[in-house]
Amino acid sequence: MTNRCGAIALLSLLASCGGLDEPIDLLFPSGDTFVRVETAQIFVVEVGPDEVGSCPELLSQAELGALMNTEQSTEARPVCEFDRGLVNLPDVAEGLKAYVAVARAASGTVYLSGCAIADVYADEPLVVTLTPTQAYRVAFPAGTAPPSCTRELKCAGGC
Repeated sequence: MTNRCGAIALLSLLASCGGLDEPIDLLFPSGDTFVRVETAQIFVVEVGPDEVGSCPELLSQAELGALMNTEQSTEARPVCEFDRGLVNLPDVAEGLKAYVAVARAASGTVYLSGCAIADVYADEPLVVTLTPTQAYRVAFPAGTAPPSCTRELKCAGGC
């Protein structure tokens, strides 16, 4: 019985190409940057082969809150949900896409952003590397004391 169920599950997985939930891994620059943001959000933008260099423009738009032509996006979710692997993109269509991520402070200011161009069916797993924005660098210039909270404490609800 177990082998038959496993075979059925495998067949339905193969037959549903294009309908799978795609996991997203956000790579934060440090534990300090992680604890200084509250939410993160991912936007999916279709790009053609001649648009593989479009991340700088897309990041600029996302940081201003005016990202256009998105196919889909996640809601703004607590960063700890991304850290635990609880956020997926449902029903991502096949093909080359830009995955634009923003991480916001409690005030709504975008402190971190990142972009990856990939076809999630060919280039798994999807990892978006976040980097500090100008707003982050202004709020926390070099030499700013690190927060007393850690990533682990934050996600355990301790700070």
